[in-house]
Amino acid sequence: MGRKIHSRLTSAIRYLAARARSMMALANFPMHIRKQLWTQAYNCATQLDVIIPYEQAKEGLTTLFKCWYKKDAPYVNYLHMFGKAVSVTI
Repeated sequence: MGRKIHSRLTSAIRYLAARARSMMALANFPMHIRKQLWTQAYNCATQLDVIIPYEQAKEGLTTLFKCWYKKDAPYVNYLHMFGKAVSVTI
């Protein structure tokens, strides 16, 4: 059973890393900037992964965030494309 969990975890890490690389490539960041921002891209990929809807047997369509915290993610309404310039008012 331990190998099965390790295999799933390795696949998940590979999937998130590929998503982060894709987001940086789509944003057309130069390589020296990508090396500085990879943690932000990986964090964004992880946050997106837990709010992607999937079908659960009893509840219909839901997200991992909603399953864990019993509410919607607070950042859902503030999402923008990764690498796009935005303005923030504090």
